Amino acid sequence: GKLITPSRTSELHAVKKRQTAIYDGAEFVSIMSFLLSENSPRISIDNDDDDAMPEARMGYMTIATGTPEESDERIIGIERFTEDGESDSDSDGDNDVDDDNNDEDDEDDDNDGDDEFISLGDGVLIYSDSAAIIPEGISDADAISTVAAALSGVHCGLPFHLMGDENEEGENERTGKVVVLGGGDYACFTAKALCELGANVTLVTTRPMGLKDTPLNPLRDTEVNTMSPIIGEDEIGFCEALGNFDTVIDTLGDEAKLGKVKTMSEGIRKSRSAGLAAKLKRDNNCDRYISTLTKSQKIVLDEGLFFARDPVLSYQKEAEKQIVPSKSNRYVIPPPRDFGSTTLQKLFDRKVIFPVDRNENGRHEKKQVFVRGCSFPDYGEYEVWPQDSRDGAAVRYGFPAIDELTLERNVEKMMGDFSPKAETKPKENKDDKSRRRRPKNPFVLDIAGISDISDEIMSPNKDCLLFISAPYCKLCKAIGPAYTRMARISKEEHESDMLFARASTGGKNGRQIAYSLQVESVPTFMLYRKGERYGEPLGVTKLPSKKLDLAIEYLMEGKEWDVEVFGDRDDNLKKQRTKLK
Repeated sequence: GKLITPSRTSELHAVKKRQTAIYDGAEFVSIMSFLLSENSPRISIDNDDDDAMPEARMGYMTIATGTPEESDERIIGIERFTEDGESDSDSDGDNDVDDDNNDEDDEDDDNDGDDEFISLGDGVLIYSDSAAIIPEGISDADAISTVAAALSGVHCGLPFHLMGDENEEGENERTGKVVVLGGGDYACFTAKALCELGANVTLVTTRPMGLKDTPLNPLRDTEVNTMSPIIGEDEIGFCEALGNFDTVIDTLGDEAKLGKVKTMSEGIRKSRSAGLAAKLKRDNNCDRYISTLTKSQKIVLDEGLFFARDPVLSYQKEAEKQIVPSKSNRYVIPPPRDFGSTTLQKLFDRKVIFPVDRNENGRHEKKQVFVRGCSFPDYGEYEVWPQDSRDGAAVRYGFPAIDELTLERNVEKMMGDFSPKAETKPKENKDDKSRRRRPKNPFVLDIAGISDISDEIMSPNKDCLLFISAPYCKLCKAIGPAYTRMARISKEEHESDMLFARASTGGKNGRQIAYSLQVESVPTFMLYRKGERYGEPLGVTKLPSKKLDLAIEYLMEGKEWDVEVFGDRDDNLKKQRTKLK
């Protein structure tokens, strides 16, 4: 984008504190997508160079505090930088800005004529509509920390009608509902802040946030609703349970893959109208998906808890060293319109603060430049969040799944089995629809209910290996691809007639399967010889498995089941498996 520099100023007496906040990763893309989609007069895409996403996916803004000349009130705001990345205090020449603009400024008057600045002296200018008065009892350091934290999750996540934006379509369909994913410090701050600004907020988390009256709960005495990603005996996902909502703020991950976009335009689409955002719009009338995932947190997700520390520290030191105000070639982020009055002033007045010691990277009040770090508790929550995995296309449980019918047709086309007649098939019964929940796998048969076990295994007198899983079982997801490989090798290399099948314990039909087969934990493997149960269920936590291979060998060679050989005596294995809910 191209930064547009406006005019007109009023005076302050002196600068008290200045700090530069770095935004990176998916969070940076979310902020830029919001600024461009709100048609900010301060940023535009006029050509391919403007549209190009910075290679580092990193930007920054400088936050300054000061005291007015004729008042004791402290104010805070976002500093203005010129197009070359220099602050006005570092630019050569006279920094005073008057009403006599040059011809180029006159031509851009439609864009920047309404902007005003406040001068803090020494050539430092802050955008007037980003300014807020800091009440007594709030330090400059905590105020700056709050401004930095409130930009992406709070302001960019606020429903448009609560911003007073009358230009957005579908105004009378707005719900005011916002969904915040995660239960960490930043997620709780975001949820509480949005609630104070008038949104109907639901925090979705795997953490025990339901006991809101406990003294240590950060959401105590708030109107924030809390819920688990999975609701009720039918295991309904949070999106389906909540119905329509305006915004999703994801503090744990980046399901929309914003961190991988190559252009600003692509960022807007993925945030509002393409991929996951399109499904959220279709199913929940959701305007925006926002991810606050930082580069540091992404490193932790990629490297794992034990190997991420050094890469994270190395990245943060390099980032903070390179982003030197007035000397950096990184992207300068201008503030959104009315950031001060819409968001900051209300939060300060209601004492909703993100203290400086809550930053994941530690206290930063003495730093000239700071970057958000990583949260190991957030990593832990991401890891235990149930996964909805369908043939490798895994999403966190509760998000809209892949459009199964479209994907199934694409798979059929690739396999040469698709014809236009498939568009006009007779009406399907419930079992047929259940069977079509996942794209067809040529090596593994999906079992959707008890009737499938009878029709596909018992009645045809099949030799069969049945893999039983649960949608929230990470171990089941991990061994799924290996099971498909096992089935493929059996058919292609060994030319075996053995049937490989799988069944999920999710939903009503899945619970019936688990009850009928007396399955208590997953992953579980069951064997059938000529349509009849063979032996006992096997708990296997990784593939290939010598025990499972031996059981198949016994089955195919007609041997009797040997309890001594296949008995499940390994306590460690039992601990690894997931108890059914």
